[in-house]
Amino acid sequence: MKKIRPWTLLLALPLLVLALAEGILYTLGAFPAFPPFVPYTKGSKYLVFNPEIAQPLYQEPSRAGAEILSIPFLKQKPDNGFRLFILGESPLHAYPDGDSMHISQLLKRELEGLLPDKQVEVIPLILHANHSLLLYDISKAITKHKADAVIIYLGHSVYYPHVGQGHLPQYALEGGTSTQHYLLSTLRSWRALHTLLRPKRQTTETGTEEEYTKNLQKFESSMQGLLGEFQRKKIPTLLSAPLSKLQNQEPFLSEAIEAVWEDSLYLAHSLHQKAGGNTSPELRNLLRQLYLRYPQHAGINYLMGMHARNTDAALPYFIAARDFDQLRLRADSKLIALLEDLAKAYSVQFSNAYPRLAAADSSGIPSAAIFADHVHFTRLGKYVMAKHLAAEIAFSFGLALSEEDN
Repeated sequence: MKKIRPWTLLLALPLLVLALAEGILYTLGAFPAFPPFVPYTKGSKYLVFNPEIAQPLYQEPSRAGAEILSIPFLKQKPDNGFRLFILGESPLHAYPDGDSMHISQLLKRELEGLLPDKQVEVIPLILHANHSLLLYDISKAITKHKADAVIIYLGHSVYYPHVGQGHLPQYALEGGTSTQHYLLSTLRSWRALHTLLRPKRQTTETGTEEEYTKNLQKFESSMQGLLGEFQRKKIPTLLSAPLSKLQNQEPFLSEAIEAVWEDSLYLAHSLHQKAGGNTSPELRNLLRQLYLRYPQHAGINYLMGMHARNTDAALPYFIAARDFDQLRLRADSKLIALLEDLAKAYSVQFSNAYPRLAAADSSGIPSAAIFADHVHFTRLGKYVMAKHLAAEIAFSFGLALSEEDN
């Protein structure tokens, strides 16, 4: 009998420990995986998005599914079915108007008009402050359930993946790929360690540029896995730019300025509050001086936009105010450009609804008519966004649009 060498046992020991841990946890029924879709009711022929799926990402697991709209869909796709999955964050949710105004349901009505001979299913996979890695995890389930098309609307939570309900920035390992994370997440022992070592809930304090860069890289890796999966399965995918309120949306936090300029900035704010839509020469000159001194100050750029002479002049300032905001709760130009590059790299359709949203706002720039707050749509904004997405899907499938829809 061949003698087993000690170094062989040493190499095998981690695997034996892992196998033992997995066996014990399996026997105890501890730290189970959460399937993306579960039966609507016991024995039902319908499935719904599993409200527990996001538990590994939340500090308060009981709240993980609080924002999910579970719309049942058939386990067996109908022969005449058209099945569209929407992957996204809270801006596509029903907030603040309730489930009847969920964008997925508005989109379903639009598509039923374009596809009268099809049984249309629009299935929202939407969580508050969604995590791109979670969506990568469920991409295989989406392909398994025979998606005809997928819409992706992600990006506002990239720089702060731990905000909202308490997301964990440590969910993605440093430097790992989406595939590695996915494989690790299938192990009960990994889920146990992740739960037991869960850090305290983070706050929305500003991070360093290095932290932002790392989060952006993690997002890019997750999106590559997500888009790659849909590309391999030849599922038409629409990657939509995450948009936000620009006009009448002050930055959350601006960079500090020298004390000698603080009084000037305070005066500018006071004059802005009193302006009532009219810009005095004093305010215009003051803003010009401040801007020349601090061209990357979010608050100053915002005031420059509010008091620009016209919409075309104001827009670059509003974009700069969003991009230089120190509390990055709105997807910035760098992230939107990354999404556009990813769309080109994976040959998927990129969509930016900004022109359509701007046209629907009387000011010519998406403002209070379109957004209820910094990123969430009003009733009008949801309706316009649903019309836009329907038109983009119609373009992908060569469907005829009415004059009203164009």
